[in-house]
Amino acid sequence: MDTRTAEYNVATASGDVSYAGIGFKLSYVLMLASVVNTSGMSVGMGNVAAPYCIYDKPGGITWGPNTTLIVVFVTGSDYITGIIKSMDADGFTLTYTKVNNPTGMATLIWMAFR
Repeated sequence: MDTRTAEYNVATASGDVSYAGIGFKLSYVLMLASVVNTSGMSVGMGNVAAPYCIYDKPGGITWGPNTTLIVVFVTGSDYITGIIKSMDADGFTLTYTKVNNPTGMATLIWMAFR
C-alpha cells in the first residue's frame, strides 16, 4: 500500500495526468478530492474496469457515474471529473474533464493498493 497527496489546478484544460513513483503496479486506488474554500468533495475507489465515486454537488450528496473516480464541484455548474485511464507500472493516469469554468486547487489524497 502507498499513500500520497497531490494538487491539481481545476482550471487546467481537460487532459491526462500521470501520478508515478508509487513503486509497484497497483490494482486498486482509493481517492479523496476537494477544492479549498468550496463544499465540493469526492470519494472514489476502484480501478480501470470498476471505478465508483460518491460526491457532494449542489442539492446534496450523490454517486456515480460508474465510470468516474472523482467528481468535484466548485460552484453550481463548474466542476471537474476524473476517470482512471490506466494503471501503470509505477502509478496510474487520470483523464480529467473540465466542465464550464471551475477555478481553484484541488487537493488529492490517495491510497494505492497492489
